[in-house]
This record gives sequence, structure tokens and C-alpha cells, in this order.
Amino acid sequence: MTTDTQEPGLDLVKTYDAQGVVDYIVCPALSFINMHSESVPARQQVKTRLPKAFNEISITMLGGTRPKEPKVLVDHIIEKVFDDIEYNKKPKDMDAIHSMFMNYINMMAERELAVDSLSKPVEIAYMGSIIKSQVDCVVKDLTTERKYPAVVDFSNTRYENHYNPIVYRCQIIADYMELTHTNTEVMVLSLCSGKTWFYGKKTYGNLVHVAIEEVVQAMNAELFPVRYGWWCAGCYWRGICHRMFDVKLGE
Repeated sequence: MTTDTQEPGLDLVKTYDAQGVVDYIVCPALSFINMHSESVPARQQVKTRLPKAFNEISITMLGGTRPKEPKVLVDHIIEKVFDDIEYNKKPKDMDAIHSMFMNYINMMAERELAVDSLSKPVEIAYMGSIIKSQVDCVVKDLTTERKYPAVVDFSNTRYENHYNPIVYRCQIIADYMELTHTNTEVMVLSLCSGKTWFYGKKTYGNLVHVAIEEVVQAMNAELFPVRYGWWCAGCYWRGICHRMFDVKLGE
């Protein structure tokens, strides 16, 4: 999502959602379609509801507590995620997301991790524009007492950590909290695999920071190169990118 704001006598300021920036990095055509389409595919609607669902589960685990009936809790939250949304693969996706949230609950217990605080919205300027994101939660390691800002990876794609698009969200958090020259790490919670890992900000931070700046400049200039003629496996738009010149988005 993009919004424009302008104070009297000042230049127009564009505001981007962090996921929109990540979408552009993964596929500029995907970013363009998401920004301009009047309709939202069913699976994308589900995807946008996952952070709120994650937060609802996290509430029950504040301070290291564990839900008394985790399966009942997750069943209830899954019903809300998929409420009023119907599509062919709904049952399969419901099972997958149910497993993902159960992984989260079990992972926190097995690794002796606790939710120290809930999601917090953040805003940071890049190249004169604003990116909105959030710290999904703060995780405390109960064995060391250390705390980590955490970003949740809902993707079921198996990436090498440093190739995972989630690193751009990690860098936004690191930039916002000024973590570059500190020992505080950004933790990634990979819910589908039930694993945690740390973003290597000291190794990749400078490069990823510059990449975000370059992407923001391209988005400000409304440059959307399209990989014309094919689509990525798993894309919820399923090929509309190579019909963009023949159809009106939203129809």
C-alpha cells in the first residue's frame, strides 16, 4: 500500500508498507498489481490476516505462559482468519496454517522462549519516503534473559536464510532501533519450519540497507519492470502479470 501526504509548503511524502517494498524486491509486477488492483485474491486476504492472528496467540504466551488448550485456541483463531473467505484450496490452507501456529506454540516452549511484549508499529524514513512496518513481538530467552525484537516469517518456501525476503523487514527493524553497532540481534520466527534464526545484520546489513534505498527510489519514480510472459509458482495472482497490457486491473 502507498499513501501520499503533503504539508503546506513541503514536498510530497510517499509512505509505503514494508510488505509492499518486499513485494517489489521479489517481483515488481506483483507490487504494481497489489498497489493498483481494486480486487484482492482470497489467499492474499488470508495472508493479510495472519499478523493479527499471530498477535492473538502471542497474547496467551506473554511472560512465558502457555495456552491451556492450544489446539482449541488455534482452531478458534483459524475460524476467524478464514471467516467470509471461500476458495478451492481453503481446507488445505486451513490445515497448513493450523500446523504453523501449533509449531509456534510448541517452538516457544521447546526452546525456552517467552513473549516479552506484543507487536509494535514502526516508521522510518528512506530517501525522503516513509516505510511502515512492525516488530511482531519481543522474544525473551529464558535461559540467558536476553531479549530480541522478532519478525515472523509466514512463508513455507525453503530459503537459505540470507536469501529469504524477510531479511528486508529485519533490516528495517534494525535501522529503526539503530542496532547496527550493537550486540542485539533481530530474531526470525519461521513458523512453517518451527525454527528460529538470527538476521546477520553485521554481514548483510549495509548491502540490504542500500537495496532498500534503491527500491524506494524506484517506487518513488513509479518504475515497475515486468518479467513479461511467465509467472512465479505459488503467486496468488496466477499469471495476471503477463496479461497486464490486455486487461484492466480489478475486472
